[in-house]
Amino acid sequence: MATTFAALLPAHAQAQLYDSLDQFLLSRTFLDGERISFNDISLAFQIDANHVSAAHTNLKRWLDTIRNQELFHKLASGGASSGKNKSKKANRAQALRPDPQAVDEACAWVSRFGPALANCCESIDQYLLSRTFLSTERLSFSDVCMQKVVEYCSRVAHVPVSHLTNLSRWMDTVHNSQPHHGH
Repeated sequence: MATTFAALLPAHAQAQLYDSLDQFLLSRTFLDGERISFNDISLAFQIDANHVSAAHTNLKRWLDTIRNQELFHKLASGGASSGKNKSKKANRAQALRPDPQAVDEACAWVSRFGPALANCCESIDQYLLSRTFLSTERLSFSDVCMQKVVEYCSRVAHVPVSHLTNLSRWMDTVHNSQPHHGH
């Protein structure tokens, strides 16, 4: 797997992130309710299971659950759906929508960890000093996922990122590199 967001963090910040996620997942199967969502898949791509300690049983359980999903395997292999009909795609899209109450809980959790998230954003800013993208020399799924995470942190947890010039440049590059499908 390519370089993950968590791998960009200093060891103590990575440990804090994994501790927080483990606690958050104590009584949850998925991040946003009772069904897998895009947030689960995005975050699962950003965590290197080899660096999750045995003490993080909830995080390990969640990673196993997400990484055993067919959709995760398709995205990880770069495989597109081959001839699936539109109703199956519509059902999958509906299944990936998060539960609004769970989203509110997740927002409260993210807000609580704002200072740690600010440190993460500063680490990413330093990492991007001489790079255009996170893990390769071109846009990757990791960039798209992480851009959404940073956007979310900025909006929900009020993590200031505008002063982080490398991060801001990267955010603009990732945003402008994506097809916008008329949005």
